[in-house]
Amino acid sequence: MAQLLQINPPAKPNMANEYVASMSAATNRKLPVSADALAVKKLEAELNEHRYYLERKVEQRTEQLMKRISLLESCNATLCGKLAQANSDIAALNKLLAVAVPEAEPTGCHGQLPA
Repeated sequence: MAQLLQINPPAKPNMANEYVASMSAATNRKLPVSADALAVKKLEAELNEHRYYLERKVEQRTEQLMKRISLLESCNATLCGKLAQANSDIAALNKLLAVAVPEAEPTGCHGQLPA
């Protein structure tokens, strides 16, 4: 455990003996000594190193995700273009079918005329 330095409040010169005799542990103030200050500085340094490490990891992950987003947006644009082309091709085929196959009279099941 850390060493503590006890600092007592100043006493009046004429009442010094009475003051010391009546003082209890509860009225003492305790201040950390230099060993605690060094431990705090060491912990702060470790915390700063960890914070720096985490910031680098966040930057790396953000860069990875931005590359993936760019790739996915590119793929999405390509697929949208292909879908538009496919829709256009289907519309052209439907027009060709409409011209090539004239509208026939409605038939029943298996191509038979209704009765």
